[in-house]
Amino acid sequence: MKDLISLVDYYIQNENPPKEIDCSYPESHTLFNIANVINNLDIHKVHIIFNNDGMGIKYCGNPNTLLNYIGLEVGINEVYDKLKHFYKSKGQKWVY
Repeated sequence: MKDLISLVDYYIQNENPPKEIDCSYPESHTLFNIANVINNLDIHKVHIIFNNDGMGIKYCGNPNTLLNYIGLEVGINEVYDKLKHFYKSKGQKWVY
């Protein structure tokens, strides 16, 4: 979320921002890597089923230098922690 907020803030604060910005991170990730980041957020683990054909494909672009991203892994962790805290503060059971 912080990366999205910084992007929106950049467009609000600048009079002539670029019409297009590649919002990719400098490091590339496969969907399997992202699934593992999510799977390692808490004690509950889920078996990840995947098709070997697309496992080596990395999803990346040409990252810009206009913004200081916190990064995909940190962003996933922060969103997870906020959701977990929100549900616990409401007295709701946090389901893994």
